[in-house]
Amino acid sequence: MSTVSYAQKKGSAVNSSRRRLNTAESFMSEGTASDTTRRTNYQYILSTLSGALFNSIIIILIGSIGFCYIEKLSVIDSVYFSMVLLTTVGYGDITPITIGGKMFCALYALLAGTLLLYNMSQISMIPLELRQRRTENLILSQFGDSLDDAALRELASGPIVERLNLM
Repeated sequence: MSTVSYAQKKGSAVNSSRRRLNTAESFMSEGTASDTTRRTNYQYILSTLSGALFNSIIIILIGSIGFCYIEKLSVIDSVYFSMVLLTTVGYGDITPITIGGKMFCALYALLAGTLLLYNMSQISMIPLELRQRRTENLILSQFGDSLDDAALRELASGPIVERLNLM
């Protein structure tokens, strides 16, 4: 039985770690997106987030103007009431008093709540969209810029698809 010193074990562990790191780096460099793809992804993220923020601000402004006009609330109170209503906190310290205010509140809560949920769904779809784009880029990079019908049919009916019962 041969004895291995601690330094030899440590050296082989370091070399093994270096090999894994080099393999990971080469894998990452092959799988990383180009600058154009990164820029496109950043643009997608920024446009989605800015669109959701813009929609949310407009929704809150519409509610604030409505409550300010219908219920004769101050600007601060109307913004506060719009935020409390849309976040479904409902403290109850400010409530609509007039019939018009109650009608506006009911319609506003339904419509604005739906639009805010839509904004949240768009934001939550960002990681899924980026993953889909990354997968598409990896597949297209394997087949080049052209993927003919025969190759696509072969991919769609391959052994993995059959094994997963996706056909």
